[in-house]
This record gives sequence, structure tokens and C-alpha cells, in this order.
Amino acid sequence: LIKPSGWKVHQVKKGETLYSLSKLYEVSIDSIKVINNGLAEGLKVDEKIFIPIKQNRTVHFQLHKDTLSATLQEILQQAYDTNGDDSLRILKLLKQIEGKPLDLIIGPLYQSNYEVIAQYGKRNHIPVVSPVKQPNKLLLGNEMAFKAIPSQANVVECISTLLVDSFKTANIIALEHANSSEKSLIESLIKAYKNKMLLNVDDTLAFTPINKLKMDRNFADLVVKLSPTKNNVIFVPSSKQAYITDLFSYLTSTLNRREYENYTVTLIGLEEWLTYENIELTSFDLLNVYLPVHSYINYDDSITANVINKFVVEREFYPSTVSLLGFDMAYYFGTCLMNYGTIINPVINNSYNHNGISMNFNFRKTGIESGFENQSSFLIHYHNLELVRVY
Repeated sequence: LIKPSGWKVHQVKKGETLYSLSKLYEVSIDSIKVINNGLAEGLKVDEKIFIPIKQNRTVHFQLHKDTLSATLQEILQQAYDTNGDDSLRILKLLKQIEGKPLDLIIGPLYQSNYEVIAQYGKRNHIPVVSPVKQPNKLLLGNEMAFKAIPSQANVVECISTLLVDSFKTANIIALEHANSSEKSLIESLIKAYKNKMLLNVDDTLAFTPINKLKMDRNFADLVVKLSPTKNNVIFVPSSKQAYITDLFSYLTSTLNRREYENYTVTLIGLEEWLTYENIELTSFDLLNVYLPVHSYINYDDSITANVINKFVVEREFYPSTVSLLGFDMAYYFGTCLMNYGTIINPVINNSYNHNGISMNFNFRKTGIESGFENQSSFLIHYHNLELVRVY
């Protein structure tokens, strides 16, 4: 077994799983599978496998150059280090780029720095794209500002579609946690669900309503509302980790009791739940969790596999999700500049949307004189301890 640099050789011990190894080395299960030819037969005790080691490297848009055209490579040439949340560094960089013929600026990451750069873009008519989560207020009054990561309000569309398509006759409950900053999503979901229901004018009686339930941690009151004969679909718009952890624990222990063994529960949550490492993957599976997310990578897709394999061969370590996002953004905006000479007009006319490796792009203007927000989200589902894309 020859170990490429940047990888680690691990000898499998009794009781170890792909899940436990992914937690031990802080890498994804899919990344372990990819560099070990899929591990179709699973793990075997004493078997030696490769582990992709996380790299503390900054990878700019030059990654995967061999998958981009020569013209596109020329477009995406200039990268600047903002040195984190360093406002003085930002001001120095603005002096460096002043007067240069820029078509597009991507970044910086920190909100305060992005605000400065976005205002520079507004003054000089240069689109400025934020590649990370930002509040929508940054788009107000600035037609040059772009948000690549959709806001939480956009997840309502995915969830309402799921309810209409798959759970319209279920026992649908929305938990309102008083301390949750996302609780307003419940009213947005109820409205979107009703609108979709009214489109089915011939079958409106087949839809069950969404029952809102205000609840802190008295989860016994939730269990009373569960139906033994219907799928109990529970929407929980909260990113409070302690609250969600307690909810998982209570529901998991309840469903493992004999009197509830025939009950079915489906949880619909928020993307932040993916980061809660204190919740076992088996609990996500037992509770049939659905999550709206801004990024999803299908490692079985041939194009995705080709890009990742070329990256691994060239750099001898596995690309992070941030690297793949960088590739998608470079491809989308670079191709847009090549084909149209600008990213503004085609976005306004909705004539150029794109499905990437890790992210889709579908920008919409948020106001008459305001900027653009990406409207594309995915919906994923835990099934047999793996994430499966639904939409």
C-alpha cells in the first residue's frame, strides 16, 4: 500500500465504522470512500485504508485549471489575501486595485469588510459577490451586491414543495421555540403551503393543515400530539443546538419504547443541524430528517468525480467543500463574463442559471435598486445513514 503525500494510512480496528472514522479524522464519509475505490464491501478488521487529511491551505480559483478553458483561466487571475477581518488591509487593497479594469470581485468573507468592498463596487459599477452567508440588508440600495448563499427565508419554498408532494395527508406540526430567531419561518411556510394547496383546486380537501405548537422543552406535550396511524411530520425552525439536541434525545427514546414502536416521525430542520456532532447519525436516520441546504455534492456523478480525481492527482489531498464552491463560482461567473461580457444583464434577464458541482445558481433581484440573491437550495434526506438529495 503506497501512501500519497497528504493522506494517512489507517488500519481498521474492530468496531470502527466509516462514521466513526469520519469523526476521528474530521473528514466526510464520502471523501474516505472516494479515495478507497468506494469501499463497496465496507470496512474489514485489520484492512489498511487511506484517510484524506485536512489541509490548512488556501485554494483560489486556479484549482482545477485543466477543467477550465484557457480563456476562462485568463479571466480569473487576480487573488488578494485580506488577512482575515483586517480593515486596514482592506483599505490598502482598495488603493492597489483603484483604477484597474475589474469586471468582478468575489469576497471578502467578513461582513464589515464586504460592506466596504461592496460600496467600492457600487461607486465603480463592479459586481461584488459574497461567497459566504450574509444578511440581506447588505443588498439594500446596491445593485452591484450579490449573495451566493441563499437566506433562510428561501428554504421555505423547498419545504412547502416537500409537504405538498409527499406529506399532504400527514400529521403536520410546526414547533415554535420562543428563543429561536428563525421562528418567523413558520408563518412563511404556512402561507407558502396554503398557496400551493390552492393550486390543487380539485383536491384541496386532501390536504391537512399545519398545526403550530409553541414549545420550550416540554416535549411530552409534543408526544401527546403524535398520531399512531399517520406520519408525524414536525418542522422545527431552530438552530439552537441545546434545544435541538434535547428534542432528538426525547424523540429517539420515545420511539424506542414498546408503545411507540409503530409510530413514524419525520423531522424537518435547518442546515445548521449538520454541524451538531453531539447528535448521533443513527438518530438522524431514525427520525427521518430532512434538511434544506445551500450545497450538495453528488459523488456518484461522473463530472464531479472527474473534477475531484484531477484535484487529488494534482495536489495529493482531497478538496474541501470550500474548494468545490470556489470552482463552481469561478465557472459560473467566469463563463458568464466570457459569454456576455458582464454578469449583470444576463442575471436580470434570468437567461443564465447554472447547476454546479456543489451548488446551483439562480440569482434574483431583491428590490428595484437593490442587489441579487441566489435562490437555489437543495433538500436532503437521511436514509440508511447516508444523505440523499430529494430536490
